[in-house]
Amino acid sequence: MIQIISYFATVFVLLGVYFISKPALKGQYLIVTADLLWLFYSLLTAQYALSLQSVILLVIGLTAIKNWKKQGIKF
Repeated sequence: MIQIISYFATVFVLLGVYFISKPALKGQYLIVTADLLWLFYSLLTAQYALSLQSVILLVIGLTAIKNWKKQGIKF
């Protein structure tokens, strides 16, 4: 059951990257959601390097959302 989280996270990352290439702000939201899923999964499976990576990418994603909103990039 825990493994399904990784599949959802993968789908969110792929969709997020697709929408970022447009650029569309929803891509950033999808990637942040994926980072949260990866963080949850990594903590459940005791993969702490992946947890660290997820936290770092989460901070980067949230910063990107803030910056994109300032530049007027829409959802």
